[in-house]
Order: sequence, then structure tokens, then C-alpha cells
Amino acid sequence: MAEPTLSDWVWIESMFRAAMIGAISSNVRQIVLRYETSTWHLRVTLAKEDADDREEMDDIVDQFSVLLEDIKNRISADAYCRAQQDTIVHQGALTEASDTRQRIMYRRREDGY
Repeated sequence: MAEPTLSDWVWIESMFRAAMIGAISSNVRQIVLRYETSTWHLRVTLAKEDADDREEMDDIVDQFSVLLEDIKNRISADAYCRAQQDTIVHQGALTEASDTRQRIMYRRREDGY
């Protein structure tokens, strides 16, 4: 199975960023976008449990799905796939880094990191 191209990543990141506008609270520590097994995974790290933040992340994925329809003729078939979110609560060091299969979409500034 092929991977999304660099052009695909640019389009996908832009659509996720558009979907994230106004949806990130001060409780969100990090958002990582990862492509794996024909799915876009939005991994969200929260500082503390919050049902409203979890709902906002679901809304981001839903909004992304709508925006994805608008660009399906501009991206490869491999990049045109479903998205899902995984929200965790973690207060330790944020260690994830960008690589060819994932991008850090948002990371809040924290003292000591």
C-alpha cells in the first residue's frame, strides 16, 4: 500500500488546521496527526479529563471529513480516507516528534520542555 505524498500531507494538514480553528482549549497539550493503515489518526493529549474537550476533538474530525470532500480531486486515493481521534490524558513529558508518518499539529508551550 502506498503512502500519502508530500503534496497530500500539505493538503491534509491544511484541512485539519482549518477544522481546529477555535477548538483548542488551554487544556489541550498536544495534537499529533498520524497516517496509519489507511486512516488519519488525530492523537490528542489533554492535561486533565474534560468531556467538552473530547467532544471538541470529535467535532474536529467531523469537520475535517467535510473538508476532505472538497479536496478529494487534489489528493491521492491513499490520502482520501477516514479519520479518527484518540484522546488521552497525560501530564508527563511530551516526547513525540514529527516523522514521515506523523506531524505535530499543535503543541502548547510548557515550562521545562
